[in-house]
Amino acid sequence: MLCVSVSKNPTSSAFAYFLIATGVLVVTLLCYASLSKNVFYLHHYKLNKNPNKGHGHLLNNNEARDQVFVDENFDNDLEPLLSNAETTQTETFPPLWYIFKKTFPHCLSLTLIFFVTLACFPSITASTQSMSQKSTWSTLYFSPVCCFLLYNATDWIGRTTAGYWHYPSEKQTSLLVFLVILRVAFMPLFALCNVQPRTRLPVIFNNDAYFIVFMAIFGLSNGHLSTLSMQYGPRLVEKEHTGIVGTLLVFAICVGLTAGAGFSFALRLAI
Repeated sequence: MLCVSVSKNPTSSAFAYFLIATGVLVVTLLCYASLSKNVFYLHHYKLNKNPNKGHGHLLNNNEARDQVFVDENFDNDLEPLLSNAETTQTETFPPLWYIFKKTFPHCLSLTLIFFVTLACFPSITASTQSMSQKSTWSTLYFSPVCCFLLYNATDWIGRTTAGYWHYPSEKQTSLLVFLVILRVAFMPLFALCNVQPRTRLPVIFNNDAYFIVFMAIFGLSNGHLSTLSMQYGPRLVEKEHTGIVGTLLVFAICVGLTAGAGFSFALRLAI
């Protein structure tokens, strides 16, 4: 928005975007360099590399006098058993089908959420024009504010509220999936706004307020429902399988993003 207000030249705006991204990378590198010298970070980093270090304690004279020494032969006999147990545990594959069945509703939810989001945003929403008369607001600021800024702000609000307001709750999986399916309605709703150019569908929602309300609910539902699914999914399995659940959920998001981006072309042609 600042670039649009300062300069109308696309080349200058593109250079400004690149400069901002470069500045963020430089700041990130500086933060990382300072982190590597932070005493708190170095302490825990070394502690993770040597977990046994710092957790021992000195025995006093009474403890040392009463200490029981284990026969070395017992240790030698125990080592093969431990190694066999570790080998068996390493060779055992996690129950992928069981994990997938347990987390399927949340995988489906994430796929549908991001499918709808990428099908509408930004290909359809960015092409929506203001219904008001030609002005600086309608021609210059309507799309950056009502499309990109509003979506990202409401998406952030939705993700933030999911950390405090867990609705639907963890036990209301069916309601969560139902709300996710309801988001499919955003595709015809945005298509019937003033998307230009258009050749097939009429403009039904001929007021900017409709588009703004749709976009606000669109961003809130995307952030809130997707965060809830990411929270609830790992809780459905044992602790040792949570990493696999995270991988499945990320894969579901990628499937939704890819399918939604591809479907956006067909939706745009239908308008």
